[in-house]
Amino acid sequence: MSSLFTSLYEYSLQVLIVITLFTCVGYAIGGHLKDRPFVTDNYVHSRYWMSGAMFLLFVLALIHNGSNIRLYDNFAGATITICFMYVFNQLLAYADMSLTHPEKVTLKRVGIGTFISVIYIGICGYSYHFLPYKTFQIITYVLAFLFYVQSIAMMIEYIHNYKRIINGLSNYFSVDYESYLRWMPQRSWLFGLIQMLAPIVFFLPLGAVTIFNLVISGVLFYAFVSYERYLFYDCYCNVAVHTVIAESAEAENTEENNMQAFNSDESIRVLIQRWVDDKLYCQKDITIVDLSRYVGTNRTYLSKFINSVYGISFRNWIAELRIEEAKRQLVDTNKPLSEVAIGLGFSSSSTFSRTFAQITGLTPTTYRKINKYKIEAI
Repeated sequence: MSSLFTSLYEYSLQVLIVITLFTCVGYAIGGHLKDRPFVTDNYVHSRYWMSGAMFLLFVLALIHNGSNIRLYDNFAGATITICFMYVFNQLLAYADMSLTHPEKVTLKRVGIGTFISVIYIGICGYSYHFLPYKTFQIITYVLAFLFYVQSIAMMIEYIHNYKRIINGLSNYFSVDYESYLRWMPQRSWLFGLIQMLAPIVFFLPLGAVTIFNLVISGVLFYAFVSYERYLFYDCYCNVAVHTVIAESAEAENTEENNMQAFNSDESIRVLIQRWVDDKLYCQKDITIVDLSRYVGTNRTYLSKFINSVYGISFRNWIAELRIEEAKRQLVDTNKPLSEVAIGLGFSSSSTFSRTFAQITGLTPTTYRKINKYKIEAI
């Protein structure tokens, strides 16, 4: 039975080696996308950082596969894993920040991170080769604690930056682009869980380690596919990132807020109501910039005004206006759902139906049947 588990463990390592090499090359190949106009530099840079992170995991899998260190010294295997995961954390953070907060990925930050990583690995290596084994274990426990602190800190920073993108998208576009980015926190939590368990799992039976290796392979492949899908929304996310950055920049506030003086809150309210009465919210792919030009104020001020007055984001406000008009059309007309959806600015019938159900709790077809029946009964 033990030989069976050993064989399965070795097989799982080989699978992990193949997956990490595949994803490493796949992320790196993304560099040729720079010549495409719809791909931003941030996305390309993020792929390069991810390629480096996958290469580290590839080397780690090779070490464990070649030396079978897990089979004769669990503690040393866990220590090696912590060292690699510490640097992996750094690269993963740079990949995330390239998408969500690119101005933070500076040469200074990368240099300091590299220096600390070298010191971290150097302490592990020195204590293993030149200090008593008990001392080596104590030092490793301390470094493991620092590793977990680093992981938690980076997770918090990532979630904060992710929320900035989501808020930026929701307060800029009328389209629900944020729903296409839900893979980002999911992937982050999965990576975080793997990093937390990686040093511990080496003290478990071979069967558990085998399953863990296969799970890692699946997560890495999921992350790679998600990155490929993200490409289609990169241009919109890049707008959101730079929108948030611009909102915090004093130069923009100084320049654009001069426009706000021409319109008081009351005049803005009147102009917005006229915009609503004219059903201009039914235009396809409208953004808050379109409305700010109509109202005669800047985007930053208008976004805060809508959040304050209506208590929701720009996208949710537009969605509620469209659904209210959809309710009227569903009852008063016999238009097909596809015609109603397109007329209200939705990209497709499925998007319209999903949004309608989220707001009303009913599908458009069910709503039409119920309310038409009530009118006919009267």
